[in-house]
Amino acid sequence: MKNKLLKALPWIALISGISTILIFIFSAFLYDHENTENKENRLTSQKLLYDFQNTEISEILANSFKFRLDSLLKNPVISTVWLISNDGIIIHTKGFLSASTPINKNVRELATPETKEILSSIKDNLTKEQSLLILSGSAIQREGEHNDIVDFYLVPIKNTKNDLIAFIGVSYNIETNINQKKVTTLLIGFLFLFCFSIYWISLPVWVYLDSRKNDEKYVLWTLFVFIGNLPAYIAYLIIRK
Repeated sequence: MKNKLLKALPWIALISGISTILIFIFSAFLYDHENTENKENRLTSQKLLYDFQNTEISEILANSFKFRLDSLLKNPVISTVWLISNDGIIIHTKGFLSASTPINKNVRELATPETKEILSSIKDNLTKEQSLLILSGSAIQREGEHNDIVDFYLVPIKNTKNDLIAFIGVSYNIETNINQKKVTTLLIGFLFLFCFSIYWISLPVWVYLDSRKNDEKYVLWTLFVFIGNLPAYIAYLIIRK
C-alpha cells in the first residue's frame, strides 16, 4: 500500500497542479469575457427608454408616469431608474442604486469632482442640455462600487416641440443572470482551492513517506517541502541521490 502511494503521489501532484493552472486560466478568461459589455442588454435599455420620447411636462409630474417608469424594473435587465428634471433635480429614483442619488438633490452637487473639473474646461463649447446630460450621467454613476456588474444609459426626454423636459436614466445588468455568475464563481473558486490543496499537500506527503524509511530527519524534510513546495522537492531529490 505504501509503495503504491509513493508511486501515485507524484502523478497526483502533477495532475492537480496542471488542473490548478487550467482552472486559473479559465477563470481569468471567463472574468474578462463576462465583463465585456452585453450589447443585447444595452439594446434592450435603449428600446425601453425610446418609448418615453415625445412626452409632455404634465405627464412627467404625474404619479402615473412614475409608476410607468418603475415598471421598467420588472424587466430583469433593468436594476435602477432615474427621472431628472430639465434643471438637474432628481425627481424620482428607484432600484438597486437609488440610495446614492437622493430625491430633490441637484446633479451639480452629485456629480464627481473629476467630471466637474473636465466640464469647467469645456463648458463654453457645450449647450445647457449637453452640460446637464454629462452631469446627470456622472451623478447616476457616482456610487461606483458596482460598475463591474452594471452599466448605465441616459437619454433626454423632449416634448413634441422638441423642448427638453427631463432626463431618464437606467442602470442595466451587464450579465443577464447575476445569481448564476455568483454560483459559477463559487464553484470555480472551490475547484481551484481543492486542486491547489491536493497539489500542495501531495509533495510533502511523498517526501514524508520516502524520507522516513531512509533518513531520520524526515520531519524536517517534510516541513521543508511543505513550505518550499516544488523547489524544495527538487532540492530533496538532488540530495537524496
